[in-house]
Amino acid sequence: MILEKCWEWGIDKYALFIDLQKAFHIVNRSLLWRILQENYYDVPAKLVSVIRNVDSHCISKVRTQKVESAGFNIEPGVRQGDVLSPLLFMIFTDKCIREVRIGASGEETLLYTNDVVVVANTRADIQDVAKRWWKTMNENGMKINTQG
Repeated sequence: MILEKCWEWGIDKYALFIDLQKAFHIVNRSLLWRILQENYYDVPAKLVSVIRNVDSHCISKVRTQKVESAGFNIEPGVRQGDVLSPLLFMIFTDKCIREVRIGASGEETLLYTNDVVVVANTRADIQDVAKRWWKTMNENGMKINTQG
């Protein structure tokens, strides 16, 4: 709708579509625990410790008909299906977005889980946005999907 209205009014806008690769699976947990303790979120240390213990001692098994695999640890990322995982992922992503937006001007960012759309005024702005997203996601252990 944003781009449609800009097109109607003859305003140039550029959009960058970003898909974060396996987003829930590759969240850096040690970084997530540090983010939760930052003043910005102000999560009490005891609560962070409880979340860390629940999330760190996760063992999964694969079951097919009557066969069950041995237990194995889930190391990276946040657990799929856990009620807390979407919130933890949003907090992690919010931290990344705040880093991306340092030095930003005149751009709008829209997110839905692991999909991001950034709208900017000029081609140069959108190229700058792409560089900042790539750099920030790599620094935080996230990967941008480059496959079509």
